[in-house]
Amino acid sequence: MGSVMLRDYGSDARQGDFVEFSLDGEQTHKGVVMLLRSVGEKLHYVVQEEATWRRHEIPAQRIASVLERHENR
Repeated sequence: MGSVMLRDYGSDARQGDFVEFSLDGEQTHKGVVMLLRSVGEKLHYVVQEEATWRRHEIPAQRIASVLERHENR
């Protein structure tokens, strides 16, 4: 089952979206956006890594792409 890339940047990722992200600017990881946090004037994402289940708080620009959109119904 292939993933469809919806966006080339992460600033529009929402809670529940499956995303590709970077922790150090190099290697990418995949995970689910657990929540969004406002830190001053910046937006941070708390992402749970798919492989390790670890949670990371990262700035919006570290989201490389939205792989699958979570639909709220």
